[in-house]
Amino acid sequence: MNACHSALLKFLSLLPILSMTSAVNADQTPYRHGQLTIENVSATPGKAEGRSILRFRIINESKTRTRLLGVEALIAAEARIMGKMKNRKPVIYNSIRVREESDLDFSTHHLWIELGPLLSAVKAGEKFPIEFIFIDNRIRIDVHVHLNKG
Repeated sequence: MNACHSALLKFLSLLPILSMTSAVNADQTPYRHGQLTIENVSATPGKAEGRSILRFRIINESKTRTRLLGVEALIAAEARIMGKMKNRKPVIYNSIRVREESDLDFSTHHLWIELGPLLSAVKAGEKFPIEFIFIDNRIRIDVHVHLNKG
């Protein structure tokens, strides 16, 4: 077996480990509060005075709808609920409804939370606390910072 073939086999043996690493880019711990679950929470790195994008998914298992009023993050001067449809400019939402027995996915390019301006830099590998504010409760979560996937 030549050195090139040996190196290829070594690389291939690492693929399962590499795929597990990429699978945990979002926080895999679901945060449950009553009949609301928030999962796959992650934020992108950002420089001081810059912005970070918060991605996650909300699952409402209740038979009644709720409303996300916003997010509080001590690392940012503001946190805004953002959305973009097709070729239109992004818009800021004051709040957003989470329908009964459904989910709302903020991990797409259509919905996200924008944190900024940041009061200090946030780097990949760090984590910081945020609080999701719903019409009827608050949920505190530690957000892990990961490199932007696109």
